[in-house]
Amino acid sequence: MSSEPLDNLTGLEIAVIGMACQFPGAQTVQQYWQNLLQGVCSLKQFSVDELVAMGQDRAQVSRPEFIRVHGAVEGFDQFDAGYFGINAREADVLDPQHRLLLKVIGHALEDAGYDPARMQGTVGVFAGCSGNTYYPDQVLKNAKIQLAMSAHQAKVLNLSDFLATRASYAFGLTGPAFTVQAACATSLVAAAMGCQSLLSGACDLALAGGSSLTLPQHFGYEYQEGMILSPDGACRAFDAQAAGTLKGDGAGIVVLKRLADALADGDHIEAVITGFATNNDGHDKAGYLAPGLNGQMQAILAAQMMAGVDGDAIEYIEAHGTATPMGDPIEVAALTQAFQTSTQRRQFCGIGSVKTNMGHLDAAAGVAGLIKAILTVKHGVVPASLNFNTPNPKIDFANSPFYVNTKTQVWPSKNTRRAGVSSFGMGGSNVHIIVEQPPAVSLMEYAVPQVLPLSAAAPQAILDQAQQLADRLEHSDLPLAAVAATLQQGRRVLKYRTAVAVADRDMAIAALRELRAESITPAGQAAGVVFLMPGQGAQYVGMAAGLYQRYDVFKAHVDECALWLKPHLNVDLRDLLLAKVDDVAAAEQLKQTAVTQPALFTISTGLAKLWQSCGVQPRLLLGHSIGELAAAQVAGVFSLADGLQLAMMRGRLMQAMQPGAMLSVTASEAQLAQWIQAPIELAAVNGPDQCVLAGPI
Repeated sequence: MSSEPLDNLTGLEIAVIGMACQFPGAQTVQQYWQNLLQGVCSLKQFSVDELVAMGQDRAQVSRPEFIRVHGAVEGFDQFDAGYFGINAREADVLDPQHRLLLKVIGHALEDAGYDPARMQGTVGVFAGCSGNTYYPDQVLKNAKIQLAMSAHQAKVLNLSDFLATRASYAFGLTGPAFTVQAACATSLVAAAMGCQSLLSGACDLALAGGSSLTLPQHFGYEYQEGMILSPDGACRAFDAQAAGTLKGDGAGIVVLKRLADALADGDHIEAVITGFATNNDGHDKAGYLAPGLNGQMQAILAAQMMAGVDGDAIEYIEAHGTATPMGDPIEVAALTQAFQTSTQRRQFCGIGSVKTNMGHLDAAAGVAGLIKAILTVKHGVVPASLNFNTPNPKIDFANSPFYVNTKTQVWPSKNTRRAGVSSFGMGGSNVHIIVEQPPAVSLMEYAVPQVLPLSAAAPQAILDQAQQLADRLEHSDLPLAAVAATLQQGRRVLKYRTAVAVADRDMAIAALRELRAESITPAGQAAGVVFLMPGQGAQYVGMAAGLYQRYDVFKAHVDECALWLKPHLNVDLRDLLLAKVDDVAAAEQLKQTAVTQPALFTISTGLAKLWQSCGVQPRLLLGHSIGELAAAQVAGVFSLADGLQLAMMRGRLMQAMQPGAMLSVTASEAQLAQWIQAPIELAAVNGPDQCVLAGPI
């Protein structure tokens, strides 16, 4: 992968570090991508009998102008209210668009590897939804609801004003929370607002996207000549037969972070947003609801200027592409004029519209296009745009920089992969975002056992998680160690838990596939983690070699201890701890108690420090023999230097001393009482800095 995206950073770059969606035919981003690659049309067509069986009026759905096609999203009615702190009665009244967005936000945070309860910094929410039909059609007509709650409560559960703030409340997010409304540009405007909020410092992580549901799901629409809806239930973007679009449902969220912070924190980066712009047409167009060529062109140019690129550098456009007779020609004309300010090349940039796959998602349309573009630049594959045969005669593709990408193909050049994404809302809201391939980051896979913990509010949810994780591991090159770290540190700990310990990716996939309900246990009173420090006999040559090579925290600790001890032991502990297992001389030297004791102290305290750096804190510390001193040091009873001195003295005297012998130690009475508590007793005090102890050490 090219490293060019890391060159000449401006500080304005935004990393996409997580994504989630529920779209027609796709419950996950991975399913969405597979559908795009395979050219799947996810629109559902219904027969008259099917709709009648679902309670629709036969006369209505039998009329020729009624189009029995819809981009339905599955599982929109599956909602774990308790997970979001919402009671069952409120959940029934809550707008399904809000419910769907909450679910997708939860999945997006998990994909990014962040548990809001444990992360530092503020998280902002920028999202919108479509008009609410659930409130007038369902809530106001339900007498039981009217008796069960006040009109004010019902409105709060349905008005879009409370969409973003409800998400902030549910997940404990303290950054800005704004509901965005810009018609069908809503979710891409939300993404631009999230980027701007990050650059201004208003938040450290931004969740951006949108949600849209049309109820009932299994229905269709009335075609009206001259309006924006398709006469036959197909969206033919840029085609000569283009006659309109149709509704699809779903929700999508992207997780955004300043690129510099994402790189510093080791986040997995899906793509980088380098430029974004929003504006309005004003009155420079045919009518209020008409698209505006100049406004669109200016938004595209402004995004390119922010990204610092010319049109030549962009090789794919995920278009608004609604397939309306007026909209498509104006959109391509605006793109052409914008690109031709910097290039006269022709037909080098592919163009497509995901609306041909699953319909127009209205408030969620922009984020659907953005996620598609992110996946395209990430994987270097451009999915086909469907339903294109003959160019719209009002679009001059031959003299433009564009061609309709009609087949799934590998990215057409070896240049840095960049794509533009457009979304235009009725009323004149225009937004354009430029994304490019993620920076090349070396991810090392260590062949060491990993623990993959799973947690959920119910056992079945854990089994579902296990299958989803197995699918992800099969179709991803993410290092197993990185996946384990995310599961351990970036997930909420819920009532039911289990874990699998695995040696490699294949073993992980198999263990997750074979997971059974009997291995899942409810969490009672958390016992916490116990660190147990071993005594003499646990040492062996090369015992620290693997950890020393892999983990900087452990290496730094061993280096510090070895350098402190070297002038006192006349040996560098690293020569023994990192030696080959067949080094006989090193093995003999490590057997000497004077060396063994400080060596074990060094390794035990180093292991504790390594676990703590991973977020694992002990509730209890236990130690045997020299392990007691290591446990005391980790507990903060004394400093590392004092612990090393005690371990060294203990090692020197253990052969030399007989039970009951007297030992003189230079220390204050207070220090000594703190260091060693029982069974040794103070026998005499020979001054402020020297105490005599009686009893075995």
